[in-house]
Order: sequence, then structure tokens, then C-alpha cells
Amino acid sequence: MIRLPGVCIVCRAPVVWTGKSWKNPGQRSGRHICAAERAVCGSWMPRARERCARGPGHVVKAHRTAYAMENQYQAAMGRERMA
Repeated sequence: MIRLPGVCIVCRAPVVWTGKSWKNPGQRSGRHICAAERAVCGSWMPRARERCARGPGHVVKAHRTAYAMENQYQAAMGRERMA
């Protein structure tokens, strides 16, 4: 079985891709579920019809969706988004 390391795009926790699902490192069954206590800004963005995924009290005034944050992370890492 191929196990590729990665980072969760929502909670930034280390995860492993098993070819079928994302799992926590060392976990044999189940799949990765982001921590419920993870604090997010949560401001409603009417145009995106979704809540802000940035941390609470973010310095930058612009709110971001989880999708936008993923794209920004992928661009910073020098990888293209896999569709």
C-alpha cells in the first residue's frame, strides 16, 4: 500500500494519503476528521455563500474560503492543484 504524507487543507494537521482516503499518521482504520475545537473566523461571506476559514482575529482584513486558502497554500509550495 502506498502511503504519501501531506497536510490537511483545513486544520493544517499532518495527514497520510493511503490511495483511498486521508488518515492521521499511525492510524490504520477510519479517516482524518478535523478537530471540532479548531477556531475559525466564521464570518459569513455572502458572495461565496460560505464562512471564513481563516483563524479568528486574522490580521488581513479580507476573509477567505477554505478553497482559496488551499490554492494559496499550493501556490506557495510550488505545486499545481490536482483536479
